[in-house]
Amino acid sequence: MREHVILACVLALFVACGGSAAPSSTPSGADYLAAVASALSEMEAGRLAGANQFLTSAFALRRDEPLAYLARGVLLLQCGAYSEAEGAFRDGARLGGDASLAACGVALARLGLLDFAGASQALAGMNAPEDAAEAAVLREYVALLSSRRADLERLDPEDPRVRLMKAFAALSAGKSPDPALLQVPWADPAGPALDRGVTMGLDRSGPLMPVATSTEARAVSRPVSPGGALSGTVRLRAGAARTPQAALFLFYVGDRLLGIVNSPPYEISWDTTRFPNGVHRVTVRGQDLNGVVVGEVSSDVLVANLAPDVGRPLEGPAAGRVLAAIRDSLRLRPNATWAQFQLGEMHRAAGRGSEAMLCYARILAFLPGYRDVQRRWKELARFAAAPPVWKGDPGARGVALTFDDGPNDGTPALLERLSALGVRATFFLVGSQARKRPDLVRAIASAGHELACHSETHRSLAEMDREEIIRELFGPIAAVQEATGRVPRFFRPPGGHLSTEGRRVAAEFGLTPVMWSANCGPYEGGPASGMEQYVASAAAGSVVLMHNCEATTLEALPGIVSRLRARGLMPCRLSDVLR
Repeated sequence: MREHVILACVLALFVACGGSAAPSSTPSGADYLAAVASALSEMEAGRLAGANQFLTSAFALRRDEPLAYLARGVLLLQCGAYSEAEGAFRDGARLGGDASLAACGVALARLGLLDFAGASQALAGMNAPEDAAEAAVLREYVALLSSRRADLERLDPEDPRVRLMKAFAALSAGKSPDPALLQVPWADPAGPALDRGVTMGLDRSGPLMPVATSTEARAVSRPVSPGGALSGTVRLRAGAARTPQAALFLFYVGDRLLGIVNSPPYEISWDTTRFPNGVHRVTVRGQDLNGVVVGEVSSDVLVANLAPDVGRPLEGPAAGRVLAAIRDSLRLRPNATWAQFQLGEMHRAAGRGSEAMLCYARILAFLPGYRDVQRRWKELARFAAAPPVWKGDPGARGVALTFDDGPNDGTPALLERLSALGVRATFFLVGSQARKRPDLVRAIASAGHELACHSETHRSLAEMDREEIIRELFGPIAAVQEATGRVPRFFRPPGGHLSTEGRRVAAEFGLTPVMWSANCGPYEGGPASGMEQYVASAAAGSVVLMHNCEATTLEALPGIVSRLRARGLMPCRLSDVLR
């Protein structure tokens, strides 16, 4: 049997993607609305990649309905893709979507593009009664950024956006703003996210602040369909991986044969307007002169043509709820990141370095690329770079007991056991957990234990880029400082996985990676006697890795401590063996 060789199928798009024609059969409106609603929920939770996936599903179901376009415009604004966002809002309006809402989206997109005149012009289209208050805020915001007179006193003084605009106006006039104006709520009080949604930038060179991570922005900027969205007439070609046996190529869309080509460049035109909008399987099949298939490749593509005569937008209670959610998601949000930065600047100017570092750490845990916040934190911290620690100084006659993965429900019992034994240890805390249990973080500190970091989410740092690594490092730093006022310098990467980039980032900020010379993991879950024997035989200067809090660990601690002391070794904190 002749071996089949996979051919390369290259789709050369000669016509830019447009809108869509109505499909021949209408997909489920309920499924479509559910997908758009789920995308909006993901946005509200700050999961923009998830929102993009739901919108991809929505577009696969319907390309002739405006709600998905309007929702995608909101998503693109959060990613800083302002030109693409404007196109999505205009497509939504052409499809019969809410004109006032679309005008708001276009105005914000023009604002992001620094087109203040265009933003003002678009705001004139925000004429729905339910948009009146938002339009008033946006008009004054545009006036403020374009150096025109803004009448902020006519706006609601309790609106946090108005308070920030007043602070911005004071700074622009060379005055120090009232710190009370900068007290605005965070998007997630229990997490590192300071801001979510379409966020004001409070910067004439950046009127909006993208909240997407670089990874999210890349995902959202890709086409919203498998294989790319096609419209108009496109060219399909077999590609360069043709086999010598192939004498002709057959091009199919689904089961329909587009044509047969037997001469270079082995390509064919496809008029996508003759096919319903939606996902189609394109297949290129190579055959020899005897009709034997010698290669075949398929690709899913999404046809999306904008018809001149569009259908009516979906109506009814479900569609109304989705439209209301889009309107709410498009509402301009206050910028807590900007507020924290300005508070940090005020603390710094007043000589309150620790308070300034906390403000900057909060930003680093959320948006590491914001302004020059990295430089400002490093200037205040002045931490010297240090190589990874595997073990301490044997001359210190100590064995460092370190506990990962807290704080959690087992922490109180562990603290009680350590207190009864008269031992102080080092706790490597997970930021997301520390933020939920600041009481336990304070209890650890009050008992004289050392606080260190074990990432924000307990994910491996090995495959992360620089931005992600900084967020993972500073999530627990900010959480610990918020709870105790202490700024931890030690961190242990989950699983000990640390890339070259991770070591570089740690050195840049003066944070010390900590590994271990004794790992109790294999003994946790077994008999306490096994762990006791293992740790009690540790050499002076050892760094022992344990977890907060395994039952075996709790049971083994008294014997571990007793046997170490009997050998003249002190169970202690990490810093005690590094002196």
